[in-house]
Amino acid sequence: MAAAAALIGGCAPLPRADDGRVCSTDQAALASLIRTEYLFVESAQTSVRSAFLGFLAEDGIVLAPDPRPGLQVWHAAKESRDRLSWYPAVAELAGHGDLAYTAGPWTYTSAADGAISRGHFVTVWKRDEECRWRVAFDGGVAHAPAPHPEAPLREDAARYTTPAQPRTNPGLQASGAAIDAFDHEAERSGLGVAIRRFGRDDLEQYVGGQLPLEGAAAAGEYWAAHPVTGNWVEAGRQQSAGGDLVYSFGELGDLQGTRSAAYLQIWRYDSRAGDWRLRLFLFSLYPQPRKKP
Repeated sequence: MAAAAALIGGCAPLPRADDGRVCSTDQAALASLIRTEYLFVESAQTSVRSAFLGFLAEDGIVLAPDPRPGLQVWHAAKESRDRLSWYPAVAELAGHGDLAYTAGPWTYTSAADGAISRGHFVTVWKRDEECRWRVAFDGGVAHAPAPHPEAPLREDAARYTTPAQPRTNPGLQASGAAIDAFDHEAERSGLGVAIRRFGRDDLEQYVGGQLPLEGAAAAGEYWAAHPVTGNWVEAGRQQSAGGDLVYSFGELGDLQGTRSAAYLQIWRYDSRAGDWRLRLFLFSLYPQPRKKP
């Protein structure tokens, strides 16, 4: 079963500016998120290290390749002439506009030999006390070039649906029960079964070495053909103020303490069905088994 770690937090407070004004929600908040993403990309063209140091939240987490404090990772990183570019192709916002995520393709070009790597990223964003978006979690996977690249999102033409608000905040305990049930099902019956049971029809899946998959059925079929075993060791969890969006991250481990992969789960509350559904799943295998310190 998943083990809750010290990084786990409760529901985020509703973001307010210093003057007490509640930060924007719905389309205005999403537009500001996408605008911030492109500012992040632009900053990285000068210095990837400085870009991450400028946009990471104080407690932001990055996969390197395991979940680590982002500012610590990037303060220790050396400046490089390598180039990293990306753009958002998917974006979704919590109902109160305090938590969101983006995902899309990235391209990395080595300055030494011009070698190009590609893949997909997922970034979880949260608003700070000045209503600015900051990176709460950032991770990604590498894979071959996609035959049909996704269209980039723009502020006025984003993939966005206004979320249905729950009548009452379902709370972190309710989402935690769904996440724990998913992890238990994955351990007992296999990840494919768990994803088919808990995944949304529009689930986005990003797995190292594989092109992105959409839909619980396709993702379930993938894991039926590529089974993984182990226990899901959670390192952190955060839920939006409105109780409709939550993310959980951690590692896949075994009883000997070995860690073989990092994961991110993003869950959405369906107020019509009254339950939580897995909206996005990122799974990044480590180059070799990692031993617990």
